[in-house]
Parts: sequence; structure tokens; C-alpha cells
Amino acid sequence: MADGNIVIIGAGVAGVACAHALADAGLSPVVVDKGRSPGGRMSTRRADGFTFDHGAQYFTARGEAFRTVVDSAVDAGAVAAWQDGSGADDPHYVGLPGMSGLVKHMAAGLDIRYGIEIRSVSAKGAGWVLDHDDGQIDADVVVCTAPVPQTRSLLGPHGFADALGPVEMAPCWSLMLGFEEAQDPGWVSRRTDGDLAWIARNGTKPRRAGEAWVVHASPAWSAANLELEKPEAADRLFAMLRDDLGPLPRPTYIAGHRWRYAMVTTPLGRAFLQRGNLYAGGDWALGPRVECAFDSGRAIATALLAG
Repeated sequence: MADGNIVIIGAGVAGVACAHALADAGLSPVVVDKGRSPGGRMSTRRADGFTFDHGAQYFTARGEAFRTVVDSAVDAGAVAAWQDGSGADDPHYVGLPGMSGLVKHMAAGLDIRYGIEIRSVSAKGAGWVLDHDDGQIDADVVVCTAPVPQTRSLLGPHGFADALGPVEMAPCWSLMLGFEEAQDPGWVSRRTDGDLAWIARNGTKPRRAGEAWVVHASPAWSAANLELEKPEAADRLFAMLRDDLGPLPRPTYIAGHRWRYAMVTTPLGRAFLQRGNLYAGGDWALGPRVECAFDSGRAIATALLAG
């Protein structure tokens, strides 16, 4: 069993799943995250009376371990099913009152420290020192669950660069629209193969406010237009939406958000990487689903506990 000081970088699903499993086994991992709350890309923005899930739109639970966690979150009022009209066999779930509801439920009781962005990981004796803007953190074991570019920057000098080489992640521009009056195009969500890959009437989700729509551009369009200013990207995406759907009123709220590392397109193909007492994992290890991040984090914890 692992002992000593375990520091987990990232309070998304993978990092929190890993920490939760370690805590259940009696260990005391510390999770650090540059944000203000857990969730990573399971994010919700509230603005002008509207609620937008501008990152992950929903999640499914296919494996027994993740289903158990999701069922617990449903019972606690932190997760609910969403009837998105897709006709999918697997129920689609959303967090309550925002997408991070699942992660917050999983994170209860964990030692998570926010507002800490790790800049480097350096060897210190048999362990490691993690540098951030306000100081340093010593660790015997480091688990990095950041997106691949950040993981490559932090752990690449310690033998991870070649293994991370084949992994690819695609960006995504997200458009948020808030309409004063209800809009009913005859569907709840719509997936396409065009430049607008996903359209969702976010206000149809449980406990979301207003006639809020979220539109995700395709990876190809997002990559080609990655460096646009946010207002210009939002205007272009709204014009494309009007071309696709026909007349729409000018929204009372419009904003764009750029996710540089939104979705893994070429996963690692195994649950995590390990070099001694350094570990790395996340959804990029197994695939572009929330449950893949959970499975990766749990697998790292299992390996630590067996070590």
C-alpha cells in the first residue's frame, strides 16, 4: 500500500475519483486545482438569469463502479436524468444545480485546495517538489490528471514525453445564447456532422434557468478559428446557427468560450501512465467520456494501493 504524502493535480472527475478511492482506503491525499471549485470541464455558467452548461453536456454510467457513484449522487439530489430526445439506450445524466454537481458530491470530505496552479514538478530526494506562484508543495507521490498538454509540460522531463506523444486532444468553441422568450424548434438537442456539432436547449435540463441554448462548434472549425476573440467567435457561430435553423431572434445574452483541450480524439489506450512514484491519467487515457476519466482515476488509486 502507498504511504507518505500523495498530491493529486486536478480536481476534475479523474483527480477526485482517485482521491476518493484513496481516502476510502484510509489515506489522506491532497488535491490541488487552479480553479475555484471542482469539476474541470464539467462547468456551468450563470449569467443574466440564464444557466449554461458550456463544457460537458451530460454523462452516462455504463460500468458498475460509476453507476454506484451516480446512483448515490442521484439519491443525494446532486444528479438527475435528462431526457434530451436522442433516444439513446443509456440514460443521460446532468449534475445539479450545475454540471459540477457530480464532482462536488464525490469531493465531499476530501482535502482539496483551490487557486493553486502547479508550474513545475521537480525531483527532491526520493520525492518531488511542486512549484506554484505562492510557494512549494512537497510530495512523496504525484498524480497528474491535467489535460495532456499540461501533463506533458509537468511530467515530460521525467520520462512521460514519449508515451504521451500519440495522445491528441481537440479544441472546442462553445456558444451561449439566452433568449427573452421561449424558442421551440421541435427538439431538445441536436447533433450534426457540420461545423456546428451540437446544439442543446440547456433550459430543458433539470434546475436550469431561462431559455438558454449551448452550441458547440466542430473540432475542425474550432481548430481553424481557435485564436478568434470571444465576441467575434460568438457572432460567427450565431450567424452559422441562423443559417442552419432559419430566423432566430437576437438573444439577450450571447457569449463564446474557448476550450483549448476539450475532447480527446486519440486516447492513450490504457488507464494511466506510471514512472516510479509519478502517475498520470484522465479522460485522455481511455476516451472522451466522463466515465473514462472516472475509470482512469480509480485505476491509479488501485495501483497505488497495491504498490
